[in-house]
Amino acid sequence: MVRAHAEPWQARVPCLFGLALHRPRGASWSLGNACSYIRADTRARALAALTDLALWKSPQQSGAVLGGATAVFYVFKYLQYTVLALVAHLLLATVVGFFLWTSFCRFKNR
Repeated sequence: MVRAHAEPWQARVPCLFGLALHRPRGASWSLGNACSYIRADTRARALAALTDLALWKSPQQSGAVLGGATAVFYVFKYLQYTVLALVAHLLLATVVGFFLWTSFCRFKNR
């Protein structure tokens, strides 16, 4: 429901995966109008940070993102690793970590 005299960031827009399902009256189709649950200044800061990252204003952060994307591409393409296998291994590592943590806490309290 859209309020009559609400601020742009207060208007509720139904959205799916971050994209507006309909165009509010008087608004153009842009990502700025999608999912207005987030305040406009927060969106502006996030967009500015993404722009800085894309324009390599911070070479360390941009390099880390590029290196991470390259590593993910290498793992999935050349090692023929699947997303299902990755999720399964992460879940297994989480379960083993919780087991070791509880065992350590039990041993420490005795």
